[in-house]
Amino acid sequence: MTDYGAGGDPMPGLYENAKIISHKFGTTRAKGTPYLEIEAELNTGHRVPIKVWMSEKAMGMARRALKLCGFDPDANSLEALENNPRLLANVRIPLIDVEVHETYGAQGSISFDQKVDQGVLRSITEGLRKAKKADVDEPDVSPRDAASSAGADVGDDDIPF
Repeated sequence: MTDYGAGGDPMPGLYENAKIISHKFGTTRAKGTPYLEIEAELNTGHRVPIKVWMSEKAMGMARRALKLCGFDPDANSLEALENNPRLLANVRIPLIDVEVHETYGAQGSISFDQKVDQGVLRSITEGLRKAKKADVDEPDVSPRDAASSAGADVGDDDIPF
């Protein structure tokens, strides 16, 4: 069981304005995949590691993550980060997603503001409006009330949302 709280891991979730404490480069043992590991302090005082993967497939995400950490790969070489592990110290990361694993403990990842395509939003809006039209003849009753009135014993786990 994970120990959340002052001495244990932070609660899983999103944290704003985490402060970078230090960083270092490393590679995985299995395939030698390079990464930048950032140690960040959450507003709760907990510290979490964040890995920014530097593989060929992850270059776009790595670039965005580095920029959110105040490092511009167009203006600076990664050697500057390698030579000065405090270069990013005290930089604030806007948003970190923290997960807690039984084996690895707390792990963070830098979250990006993901914008939804306007076409997707129009399609969803259309679907919501069609759903409303389909429900016009149905009474305004919650799933719990409908099941209870049918004699079923309904708990919170039985509702699909």
